Amino acid sequence: MVEAGGRTWWIHWHDPHFRCESDAGVVVEAHIYSPDLIDPGFLLEYARTAGGHEAVLSACPAGFHDIARLLDLHQA
Repeated sequence: MVEAGGRTWWIHWHDPHFRCESDAGVVVEAHIYSPDLIDPGFLLEYARTAGGHEAVLSACPAGFHDIARLLDLHQA
């Protein structure tokens, strides 16, 4: 458990990822060895739990499939 930004965060380590979940239910998950890599599933879960990202959620009605495609378009 970690206190940061006025929130309590629980850290769940499952190599090669770690998942942080706040007491407000916000989930942030990242690759331990390459934190700059963006995982579509992790990004979508953050958008669902953090609030304020309705545009992302509405652009991804098929969930993982859609967000992966959006990330591919962004990288092209």
